[in-house]
Amino acid sequence: ESNKYYSDQQAIDEMEKNEASGNISKLLRLGWAFLTPSTLSRVPFKPSAELPFLLTFVQKKNVDDDQGDNMVFYRRYTQEILQRNASHKSLEGFDDEPDILEPGSSHEPSSEGGNDVEIYHNPKICVLSKDVWAKINYQQDLKKLLGKAKSNKLVSPKGPGSKDNQSLIYHSFGKACDDVRILSLDPLPIELKSIFCRTENHKSKPEKVMAYDWIYDIFPKCCDIFLRDHEFNLNECQRLCKFLQTMKDQNILPFERIFYKEKEIKEQSDPIIDLKKSPSMFIFLEDYDLDDEESEAKQKENDLDNEEEMLQKQMTKMLSEVSWCFQPKGQIAFCKSIYEHQNTMFIPSKVPTFVL
Repeated sequence: ESNKYYSDQQAIDEMEKNEASGNISKLLRLGWAFLTPSTLSRVPFKPSAELPFLLTFVQKKNVDDDQGDNMVFYRRYTQEILQRNASHKSLEGFDDEPDILEPGSSHEPSSEGGNDVEIYHNPKICVLSKDVWAKINYQQDLKKLLGKAKSNKLVSPKGPGSKDNQSLIYHSFGKACDDVRILSLDPLPIELKSIFCRTENHKSKPEKVMAYDWIYDIFPKCCDIFLRDHEFNLNECQRLCKFLQTMKDQNILPFERIFYKEKEIKEQSDPIIDLKKSPSMFIFLEDYDLDDEESEAKQKENDLDNEEEMLQKQMTKMLSEVSWCFQPKGQIAFCKSIYEHQNTMFIPSKVPTFVL
């Protein structure tokens, strides 16, 4: 019924009835977000900034025995839209971790028998950008755990199943890494370059380059990676394809989309508009000639465009050999198969706002 409008509660009831929580997340990945339960809007492909690994580094507060265990409750995007109860995590065993819950990012709901904390947090999104990194006060601990995850050393010295504080932290962090589906490194902090970048020699000069295998070692179930501060050129394409081919040989399909640095759109000059701006309107296009200097500059620009087009074709061919594609307009590399299994999902047309 195209002319029927739903209230927020009616929209929630319909989505719950049709078990739409999975499609809500898929729509977000396609650039559509619910502003309210009944209003769907086109949004940029950009994850919202939040503190990474929040549930691993929350401090357990000291409470009396008669107050019960301390719990942290967190709401994800789908829970917020569908107004579901918050998820929870017991903080038992985390005695010495730093408290990073800042004013405005959390609140303590009234509860009988506990000093509980509720926060808005999506464990599927991990933002390790320079701005977010500067705001957290557990940088050294986080960097150490990322290094252990990269080296596959998140194993307690006391063996699996141990309940000591360190073992619980390792277990919590490992599970948090497995939960990540969207990773943003825009831009990558200097302190984390040793975690995500390796050194390669280019023209006899050492250069830090993105290590896709290290990203996969830490976040094996990550789907989207945002590298908007990172240019996708021929060398980067070769590194990515080499990694993808290695994984393909092992029958592993890592990642789904990688968002690279967007290029500035060049303004195309229109000879008709240029003629209209000239003193006389009675000039034929054949007589509209550029002077030597302008003509030479135009030729150089055309040569650069042709060179870029050739490189684009070369990179497209390389990606195709590992079953990937590339969208030049958005500078997005993506796996060919990710949109092949969306038959059960309704994708609305690309309009600014869609009201249910």
